[in-house]
Amino acid sequence: MSTKFISMRLRPSMCNMVKRHYPSKIGFYGIDLDYLFKDTPLDGIQREISRPWFSVHLSDLMRQALVYKFGGYYSDLDVITIRSLRGLENVYPFDNFYPIENVSSDCLLPKDAKLKNELNNGLFHFKAGSEFVWQTMAEIRRVYKDMVVHRNGVGPGLVGRVARSFLKTEHMSVIQTKELSLLPPFVFIQPAFRPYQYVFTSTERETSFWESLLRCSKAVHIFHSIVGDEEVTGNARREIFSYLGPRYCPASFVHLKQF
Repeated sequence: MSTKFISMRLRPSMCNMVKRHYPSKIGFYGIDLDYLFKDTPLDGIQREISRPWFSVHLSDLMRQALVYKFGGYYSDLDVITIRSLRGLENVYPFDNFYPIENVSSDCLLPKDAKLKNELNNGLFHFKAGSEFVWQTMAEIRRVYKDMVVHRNGVGPGLVGRVARSFLKTEHMSVIQTKELSLLPPFVFIQPAFRPYQYVFTSTERETSFWESLLRCSKAVHIFHSIVGDEEVTGNARREIFSYLGPRYCPASFVHLKQF
């Protein structure tokens, strides 16, 4: 996003798509990082990012500034939305995988459910000018020199720490407030935490299995970083991709073999 040029040599499918559809149906957009981070606690931080986690950290930083300045949803590219997100405001989900079989029929966690104090920053929503997002950026700015060598240094753990301070609690739980609500982990489910049980399985799954797994979910976070090297074959009995694709991303899924 920070380059002024795109190499058409990287992937033949990308090159062919551009030849067919640019500029009538495809546009390319960059981002001015100086403008994005100006007037936020992250002002100038883009010049401190170094390898090996440049793109990861830049994405983590950009999403906070974008949502603070403009409001709305941030979503990773490997998130598939399966139900309406209307009505969810100023929310983060827990960064956990909680067994759906332990969740009640009305999608409530048991009172003794144990959740780690981290939040999933792969999908969240805030209104523009959120104080919580500002505090998150301020904490990133404070610790970044020590976190620059860690892949998730400004990710789930840091956001969870800011949330505990913001909510004035030692251990977070599912909670709803005007400024920050924490959602159960299954609302934005992360099956890739158990990739060979749910994402690429050796077991033949019935449609009812996937329906049960996703019955309380609004989105599915696949985690390309965990399963990206696996091949999607189109077998909906063994791959959650192949179950979700024809239902929620049909236009993309029909071109599976091209990508």
